[in-house]
Formats: sequence, structure tokens, C-alpha cells
Amino acid sequence: MIKKDVEKAFLKFNKGNRPQGYRTPRSWYVLDENGSQFPAKAIYALATNSRLADFNTIDARQALEELGYKIVNKSEDQSTRGRARQVATPNDLVVTPSIPSIVSEMLRYIPCPSFETRSKVPDFSEWTSLSPESGKLFKEDPNAFLFGAIFDFQIDADKAWEVPHQLKIKLKTLDINSIINKPKEDLAQEIGGLHRFRNVMAKRLKSCANTLKDRYQGNASNIWNNQNASEVIRRLLEFEGIGQKIANMFVRMLVTYYGVEINGWNKIDIAVDRHVARVFLRLGLVFQNSRNATFRISDIRLPIIDKARELSPNYPAALDEPAFFIGRNWCTANHAYCEDGVEPCPLKEVCQKRIDLNVG
Repeated sequence: MIKKDVEKAFLKFNKGNRPQGYRTPRSWYVLDENGSQFPAKAIYALATNSRLADFNTIDARQALEELGYKIVNKSEDQSTRGRARQVATPNDLVVTPSIPSIVSEMLRYIPCPSFETRSKVPDFSEWTSLSPESGKLFKEDPNAFLFGAIFDFQIDADKAWEVPHQLKIKLKTLDINSIINKPKEDLAQEIGGLHRFRNVMAKRLKSCANTLKDRYQGNASNIWNNQNASEVIRRLLEFEGIGQKIANMFVRMLVTYYGVEINGWNKIDIAVDRHVARVFLRLGLVFQNSRNATFRISDIRLPIIDKARELSPNYPAALDEPAFFIGRNWCTANHAYCEDGVEPCPLKEVCQKRIDLNVG
């Protein structure tokens, strides 16, 4: 983000543009060169083409301040001004809330998408963190969309899904035969700078291209066309580097963004990663009797999947995004910012605050 992006965001806001889910904030505004005040989080979202759920107000404030913008607190309660984020402690345990309350608050934070009104063709307009260039590429090339899932490995997801477009610029093509015939060392060199694990990604990308050629006539759309959700997931798991998390997430994305008609989409499971697992543990939804424990994902994946099916039987994956973004933005591995003075966790009133539990 540069100052030009912020200036454009001011203009967009004045023209009535608002990020999805926007509500007038009680505090933290950014001043333009004329001294006019704009909600800092909304301006940051418009400037970076991000969703409000993708970041905290603190992130927006810091980024805007680094560009030289003045940030002010309009809240009548000035007690939070300048205060560091409050970190929860193990003594902050609360009474166990009702399960319906937890589900309600999670879906209040990020509502379940309406599949009945979704586009029947690829439409990435709701994926606000995705660049228009990548969206255009995914619409035109289903293989590139699958490659995005391959690259979604141990780096920021927003960055991972931009790699196919960036790699196409370097290679001039994403044709699978070109990828298959390119030496792995040369491919890794091109991936360098785009992904932290260039050798691993080169190997997986070549494997993906070979699988597409050998089993799906070189076209990723043959993986999902006229198939039900469970079969698509089974096929995705055949690809090196795609596990339960990415497979279920990818099917959800096919329905929500790619306009694919998939029978049984409502049976898609929650995609369990470290953020989702941490939130389920600290909410007290799984392993309630554990104390001061660090769990491996492989040990708790199935209990979390089962719990999500119980909590949201009509669509378990509805809890995916709420848990993911709460885990990334508030319930982090090192701290739990439950009572943050600027922007408290959306689940603070219904959480057991089991911060003695973690994922390793």
C-alpha cells in the first residue's frame, strides 16, 4: 500500500463505497490532507482491496501511520487511547456458554454465504484480497486456480493465491506440458521470490501438472464437473500437497467463487488448520478437560471436524472462515487479545478463554 492507494480510498469512501460488512466505528479515524476524518479500518480495506475480516484496526492504524497519516480516536471513552492490546491470562476463564450462542456469534462475525444467489459463472468480486489480474487468470484457466491451492502452503494465503499469476509472468505460460518438461531446478529458480519453499513447490507443481495430464485430460475442470462434493474432495486428495484443509476449502471456493454446481456442497467439512484448531480448543468445544496442553493438528483434526458437523449440521464449513480469521487476528499462538480495547474479539462473551491450550 502506498499513499496514492490511500488517496484513492478517500475518494471511494466519499463516493459511497464501503467494504462489505462495514459499520460506523466508535473510534480510530484517519485524517486526509484537509483534516477530514475517515474510519481507519474502512480506508485501509479500500486501499488494499481487503476484507474487513482479514485484519484488525491496529493493523490499519499502524500501516496508515507509517505512511505519515494522523490517526485520532473519536470515542467518547478515551481510556483506551494509546493502550496496548490487553492479553488474556489463564485466570480469565468464564462460565461455559451455550453452544447455540457460540455458533450464532461466529456466524454474526462472518455470515454463511448464500449459495442460492451465487453466480453461476466465475465471480471473484467478493474475494476482495485477490488482485483483478489473478481473478481474470482464474476465470480463464481452471488449472491456474488449482495451482493456487498447491501454492497455499506455509505462507500467507493472500500471497499464495497470487503466485500463479506472478509465475505466469515469469514463465510466459502455465501450460502443463511446459511445466512438465521444464527441469525441476529451473522451475524452482523461477518460483524463488514467490514462495519460501521453492524446491518443494517446484516438485509439487510438476506432480500436479503430470496428474492433470494423466488423469484429467490436462484440464482441472474435469476434476469437478458433474461430480458430488465427496468425489471432488477424494480426487483433490490425489494431488501431492493437498490435504484435508485445502481440499475442503477448495470445494467451498469452487461453489462460492467459481460458480460450480456441486451436489452435496452443504456437506463440505471445516478446513482444519492451526488457527481454526486453536479457536475450537480455546472456546472449549473440544478437549475440555485438558490443561496446559499443546496439540498436534493430526491429533485433533477429526474431533474438530466432528464438532463442526454437530454445531452446523446443514453446512459444517460455515464455521471455517469465522474460526480462521478469529484465530489469525485475535486468538494467536502467542497471545489471546480477547479484551482488546480498540477492537475486542467477536467471541469474547461466549468463549471459555482456554488460552492454556495451543497448537504446535
